[in-house]
Amino acid sequence: MNTAGLAVTDATIEMLKQMEATMKSALSDGVKEEEATIKTSDELMESKGQEVEVTWRRISLTLRINWSQKDLLKSLDEFCATLRYTDTGVGRAIKDQSRRAEKDFE
Repeated sequence: MNTAGLAVTDATIEMLKQMEATMKSALSDGVKEEEATIKTSDELMESKGQEVEVTWRRISLTLRINWSQKDLLKSLDEFCATLRYTDTGVGRAIKDQSRRAEKDFE
């Protein structure tokens, strides 16, 4: 092979080595960025999961309170009926208040 041919071959090989190094560097940077993005996403999902848990607990507590109040209102209504207060002004007022409160919780 002549000297000019070797020089072109050497230059081509050197250029390919540089391209390889550039591609490896770009790939490495891309992998690091992707790993950082995944970590951030995982942290965000964990945070959102905690928010969902807190919200669920609030909803659950609210439902328990509302059902307890509804049971209390039902008991009050039964109490009024048992004492036959339904025909008196006081009994009607208590029963009306009980029904209004029950509608608020529905």
